[in-house]
Amino acid sequence: MKLLLILLFSITLYASPRVIALSPSINEIIFALGKGDTLVANTEFSNYPEEAKLLPKVGGYFSVDLERVVALKPDMVMLQAYDMSVVNSLEKLKINYMLLKTNSMNDIVQTIEKIADFYEEKEKSQEILTVIHSSLKSIENIISNKKILMVISATTNFSKPIYVVGHDVYLEDVILRSNNQNAYNVAYLAQPTINLETIIKLNPDIIVLLAPYLSESKITKETLLNKWKTIPINASKKNNIYVIDKEYAGIPSQRVRYFIDDFKKVLDDARNK
Repeated sequence: MKLLLILLFSITLYASPRVIALSPSINEIIFALGKGDTLVANTEFSNYPEEAKLLPKVGGYFSVDLERVVALKPDMVMLQAYDMSVVNSLEKLKINYMLLKTNSMNDIVQTIEKIADFYEEKEKSQEILTVIHSSLKSIENIISNKKILMVISATTNFSKPIYVVGHDVYLEDVILRSNNQNAYNVAYLAQPTINLETIIKLNPDIIVLLAPYLSESKITKETLLNKWKTIPINASKKNNIYVIDKEYAGIPSQRVRYFIDDFKKVLDDARNK
């Protein structure tokens, strides 16, 4: 009987935690740490790596199905502060949760470290962070003091609001780390939208069009570029308009290093012109 109790205690002690990831970024970080097998659910947009697509879904960014969450009996729910009502509900339900941030580059680093601490995977997290820091170092001073405008979900329809990268976000951190400027210089912290007239006024030296879902639309990369090259700004005159159409461009996970590497290619090309 004593031996049986010891065995049961050991199984409980070393059993993998049941974790739900409520954002694609958190989902990807968990898989990168080699702990994807602990996930019992994620969200609709968590589609990387391939195994993530097979997990049960418990909603999206702003539509978490709490009944499904409860039914899955998680030991931990990891989430970002998209909807604080979800946090309040988890507290009422007495479900353990970890609130994480991925707004800035520093947030991404800290989130990787926090998730790694939960799983006791510090060595693996250091490997991931070393690569990210190396990528950031590689973009320094390729060119400098250029005004760079990053456009989110780039479109060819200039009559609609155009979403651009504002301040205190990891995409701006990448621009600044390269020793260049965010062309969007308005002191406004919320997600900014601008129009064609404002783009002309800002007159960026380089434009980076982030179009992660371009392959799902009817617009080709060439069509997108040609449309933006008609704008009378420095970026057009110097042929410094670029498209990054990889899905990871909009996901602040460990895959940010791939975006940084893509951005380095943009800087290299602009320097060589």
